[in-house]
Amino acid sequence: MSGPNANIQELGTRATSASSEVSRAHMLMVERGDKLNRLEDNAEKMANEAQQFSGTAHQLMAKYRDKKWYQL
Repeated sequence: MSGPNANIQELGTRATSASSEVSRAHMLMVERGDKLNRLEDNAEKMANEAQQFSGTAHQLMAKYRDKKWYQL
């Protein structure tokens, strides 16, 4: 096939291919956003747990600060 019909068909094929690539890129971008959100949630959870651990460690240190080993 040659002439205008071949050019139109080729343009249609290119448009379909480009549309497919845009859809794929969008899907990957959404997946990346989801992963980043999960990472952010995990980091926040870890920070809260670290803060809680620090408070508990401080309370334990304060409780035993002035005691000698033989008083434990």
